[in-house]
Amino acid sequence: MSSIEKIEFLLKNKIASITDDSDYEKCEVIKGLLSDPNCFFKISFETAIGIMNFLGVEENEILNLYSDLTSPDNYVKSFPKGRILIDSQK
Repeated sequence: MSSIEKIEFLLKNKIASITDDSDYEKCEVIKGLLSDPNCFFKISFETAIGIMNFLGVEENEILNLYSDLTSPDNYVKSFPKGRILIDSQK
């Protein structure tokens, strides 16, 4: 299971065990963030750690998981395959 798949799995489990509206709202925000494959490159370190804490990632796994989510390999994988055309008129 990849790191992003682990986060998605934990989110699904969290949603299944929601007991109050504030947790539901947080889950919806996280679900929205995860719709962007580059989300962990766009949010602060503190926000990413907060998400992982909220989802129940073990304390001793957080930094390794964060490092994997923000690795150069994951950044490159997030780009579409093929050529990227650059408009030279701008």
